[in-house]
Amino acid sequence: MTDDVTPEALADDVADLARELEQLRALYDETKARLDNVHLDLAELVQAVEAPPVKPADNVYEDWHTWVVMWLEPRVSRGQHHRWCLKLQEHPEAEMRLESVWLAWEAMWPKSAERASWLRDCLDPQLLSLMTPDGALRLCSAAEHQHTTPPDLKRLKTGPGMMLQ
Repeated sequence: MTDDVTPEALADDVADLARELEQLRALYDETKARLDNVHLDLAELVQAVEAPPVKPADNVYEDWHTWVVMWLEPRVSRGQHHRWCLKLQEHPEAEMRLESVWLAWEAMWPKSAERASWLRDCLDPQLLSLMTPDGALRLCSAAEHQHTTPPDLKRLKTGPGMMLQ
C-alpha cells in the first residue's frame, strides 16, 4: 500500500502545522510576559523588604523624639506634681504614646482649624497618662534629673505568687 501524498494535501498539512506553531509561539510569548511580570513584582517586593524605611517628605520632624525635644518640651509646662523624663526613649509606654501624638500632630497641625481638637483629643489625655503622679513617668523627674527605667509588666506580680503571662 502506497501513500499517495498530493502536493495539495502536503500544503494543507504544512499550513495546519504553521497555524499550530503560531498558536504555540503566541502561548509562549504570553507565558513569558506573565513570568517577566512575576519577576518584576518579586524584585519590587524584595527591594521593599530590604530597603530602609524612608521618612515621608511631608513630615515636619524626622521622628517622635525630635518632635518632643524641638516642639513639645518648649511649649508645655505643668506644675511640680507632674512628672517628666529626659530619657523618654527608655520608657516603652512613653515612646508609644508620644509617637502616636507626634504622628497625629504631623497629620493635623498644618490644618489650623483642627489644632484645638488635636490638643483636646490627643495631646491632653496622653500627657495625663504620662505625667500624673501615677502615670508612666511616675518614677522620674526632669527637674531633679532622676530617671528610673520602668518595670516590665511581665515581671510584675498580679497577686500572691502570680505573674502576668
